[in-house]
Amino acid sequence: MESDCANQLHNAPWASIGYGVDWEPGTPDIEQIIIELFQQVASLNCQLHVVIVKNSVAKFQLERMLSVVSEGYQLRFSDSISETIRILNNAGFDVSDSQVQDFIAEPYY
Repeated sequence: MESDCANQLHNAPWASIGYGVDWEPGTPDIEQIIIELFQQVASLNCQLHVVIVKNSVAKFQLERMLSVVSEGYQLRFSDSISETIRILNNAGFDVSDSQVQDFIAEPYY
């Protein structure tokens, strides 16, 4: 049974932020796993994923994998918190500087 949070995400458009600054390019065998993960996220009505990334090789690999996720799913890249917030706000998702700062301070918790 889905949780209330999952139901809310499934029933309304939502966006996500990825912190790819520490991303190390993976071997080809990991790519299908990541594609399937993001296909599942897109099936739950995620419409936009913004990845903060500084490395062009990481950006290339992520872009190649995630470009095949779903027709209604949009992948964007930024290199700063302010650009990430601008992208999300322009797409209609209300995100504050402190929310992104908190996420980056503890991105894996």
